[in-house]
Amino acid sequence: MLNFNSKGFWRKTKKNKAEKRKYTADCYDVESETQAEEEGEVPNPVQSPAPATMGDKGKRRAIAATPIGSYFKERTTTGSQPTLKSVLASKQVKHKVKLGLARWIIDARIPFNAIQSPYFQPALDGVAAIGLGFKGPSYDEMRVHLLADLKKECQLLVEGYRSSWKRTGCTLMVGSSNIVHVVTDNAANYVSAGKLIHEKYPNIFWSPCAAHYINLILKDIASLPHIADLASRASKVTAFVYNYMIFLSWLRKRKEWKEIVRPGVTRFATVFITLKSIYDHKEDLQSLVIDKYFTSHKLSKSVNGKMVSSIILDSKFWEDCFTTVMLVGPLIKLLRLVDADEKPSLDTVYAGMQRAKINIKTMFRNKKSAYTPYTSNLKMRWDKHLKRDLHAAAYFLNPDYFYSEGFVEKANILRSLLNLFDIETLCDDSVAAMQEMQLYRDRKGSFGRESALKAIKRLEPGEWWRLHGGSAPNLQKNGNSSSSSNIFIIRLREELEPL
Repeated sequence: MLNFNSKGFWRKTKKNKAEKRKYTADCYDVESETQAEEEGEVPNPVQSPAPATMGDKGKRRAIAATPIGSYFKERTTTGSQPTLKSVLASKQVKHKVKLGLARWIIDARIPFNAIQSPYFQPALDGVAAIGLGFKGPSYDEMRVHLLADLKKECQLLVEGYRSSWKRTGCTLMVGSSNIVHVVTDNAANYVSAGKLIHEKYPNIFWSPCAAHYINLILKDIASLPHIADLASRASKVTAFVYNYMIFLSWLRKRKEWKEIVRPGVTRFATVFITLKSIYDHKEDLQSLVIDKYFTSHKLSKSVNGKMVSSIILDSKFWEDCFTTVMLVGPLIKLLRLVDADEKPSLDTVYAGMQRAKINIKTMFRNKKSAYTPYTSNLKMRWDKHLKRDLHAAAYFLNPDYFYSEGFVEKANILRSLLNLFDIETLCDDSVAAMQEMQLYRDRKGSFGRESALKAIKRLEPGEWWRLHGGSAPNLQKNGNSSSSSNIFIIRLREELEPL
């Protein structure tokens, strides 16, 4: 049972069931992802331009920068017409082809997630377009000519972005002055490498994968005895419903029924997403166990039937489900953001963790003995492994957060910002930068323009600083104070993609 005095809270929230659903939908909504997968809506990846390549004899020959899709007709793009041969192919033939691919993948010990590469399906399309008898590249071709071609392709791509590095920064290891933030896996060798890089280049900050540590926080919370017991009871309800089609069929006839078993963002988040899903089906499940259709069936009198019925009719079970869902909601939302294809900014991660801690304390009415088991998990993972000066500084320099009513200018945030000012390669004049902070804080100079205030929520912070940060050139610039191209805040905002 949860150590949570929820009487006053429940009297307030039970006024409107729709409000409770709306309150959690923003954190737990995975319907759009599931629906897209079910409907087969898979985005068609954009191929990189092909560079000049090396011939069999080592002579260079120019090839136009043309995507591979221009050579072969796409067969798998949504809405495209498949070939007649592929339409007429039987299921057995298709299975045999897939089995051949699977046999090769397993024999070569290729990780299964390699199939998710955006280059996988275009490669198959290219082979299919040539037809029977196509021979794949030899070992020597792969390690010499093709590898050289791909390297050249990568170099051409880098050259295309090189001109913008001084203005926007970069995430490629090409010149230490162009890099501010490096994100890697959490393996011990990467951790050691990250520390060595920061020691040698003070302007390069390393941090581990945020998604991994948020997963660990969720794992810690799910391991708490009362949460584990709650998840176990919820699992028994789900298992009972899905093990007996006679009851599942009855539920599926309910208006707007959606399946209880929902895909999780990760295996740890699945626990809480399932609790949310079960809570959403409270009325359906309670209607089932009190309906004559269930009570008259022999299964309702079995040991499992009686146990599941008592769980579903237990009001405390539903209160605990809702409380748990509310507690971890901000963490689930943050995990969805950091796991998305479009990587979030440092300030978003920092704000998300702050929001999670505030939410937990609020749920327990700031009673320290009640919220400590949860916040201690956050501090152990976040403060020890993930929290960096760069996160706090980016949070401070995001005008959307800084000018909001809920922003609290804590000492550790200012300390993090001052630590960055002390690094010469990041800030040329730390004293002037500190003076300019007052202009930013008081909305004076270019920060006080009506256009600047209106643009806070409409522009990305990096762009906002580029347009409206003229009164604070030392905050805006990075490196040479006379250069107008090195933008400090843009680096904090845009140096976020993992290597």
